[in-house]
Amino acid sequence: QVRAPRTPGGDHTMSAAATATAATSATSALMAAPDMMDDAYLSDLLSYSLERLDAEPEKLDADASRATESERRVACEEYRAFVASADCYATVRGEIRAIGDRLDAMRDALPTLRAGCEAFAAEAESIARSRALVRATANHQSALLDVLEAPTLQDACARHGNYDEALDLENFVRKLASAHADDVAVVKTLAENAAEASSAMRAKLVDRLRGAAQLPECLRVVGYLRRMCAYEEDELRDVFLRAREAHIADAVDELETSGSPYEYVKRLTDAHRVHCFDVVMQYRAIFADDDDADDHVGNGTGSGVSSSFSSLSIGGRSRGGGGGGDGGLLYSWSAHRIASYLRALESTLPKIDEGGALASVHEHCAYCGASLARVGLDFRASLPPMFSDAAMGIYRRRLDDAVGDFEKVTEQHRWAAAAAVGAGAGA
Repeated sequence: QVRAPRTPGGDHTMSAAATATAATSATSALMAAPDMMDDAYLSDLLSYSLERLDAEPEKLDADASRATESERRVACEEYRAFVASADCYATVRGEIRAIGDRLDAMRDALPTLRAGCEAFAAEAESIARSRALVRATANHQSALLDVLEAPTLQDACARHGNYDEALDLENFVRKLASAHADDVAVVKTLAENAAEASSAMRAKLVDRLRGAAQLPECLRVVGYLRRMCAYEEDELRDVFLRAREAHIADAVDELETSGSPYEYVKRLTDAHRVHCFDVVMQYRAIFADDDDADDHVGNGTGSGVSSSFSSLSIGGRSRGGGGGGDGGLLYSWSAHRIASYLRALESTLPKIDEGGALASVHEHCAYCGASLARVGLDFRASLPPMFSDAAMGIYRRRLDDAVGDFEKVTEQHRWAAAAAVGAGAGA
């Protein structure tokens, strides 16, 4: 509100805004009233008398003169209001111009403001989604911790022998990974950790087959390996036989070879009799769909079997043996193991120096062959040549010792002359 200048006496005139408002109202009224005033004036003229009509021009001139004088007087007395109105008009016009400039600037800034608002809305939406995820994570914290600890728990179960629980955890993680591994990186990492734990558990199970495992233990271990889908059926049979072969090889290596050959051969024979019989029975019980009762292992004809041992090794395929579901794996392993036993026996028999010990060893080996014949591993036909050679070696050594002793005796004996012997007889 712009005030009018002060009068010399210190009194304020009416405000410029009030004056401008009054002037504006009067102007509007004058602009809107002419038609109404003309109509009313015409109505009044029609009602005037002739004398009044003659005097009407003079009256109008007098009114005009008074109005002009009144305007002049008002202009002189209220000139400050007109000055203030002019100042107010100039101020308002400047402010309107400034407002227009600001409106133009605001119009130019509206696209930037719109883009900023859209960016803010997008960021707010992202923050809202993140907040919702965080809230959901907080609400399911315990369940998420259980899921994240699944590989560690699986490894702990495997280390403590709880393989059923470990396999259940592995299946859970596998299903979770198949559903969310492509979308959630944590689930993919979880699946990789579970796979590492499964690999360690698989190695631990195979190591148990390399130990002194009986049939129930072997059944459990192979069942776990089948549940893990770690190997194909043929691979599983091969792994089983290789693990059992490692166990027998370790048992043979633990035998002392520095002692008596007689005791070593007996312990070697006992080890093969027990372990080979167990392995064949375990294989047949675990892989019951094979038709290798007679074909894969042998038919008890020792010469034919012994001739095939040198050309077979574990993991190969039978040559001359029967066919079957396992491709001759059991036959190959049996031939390999019996051939190894016969080689060790053949290399040790020459070290036995007593015939009685050799006969006892022969009876022991024959008993082992008869025991293994129940599972088709009869190698007794291969024993006579080896024991014949060993017995011949003992005979030759004893004969050589006897000849040597005879030569020594003859060299040390004091022989009498032949004539003296004849004379003594005649006397």
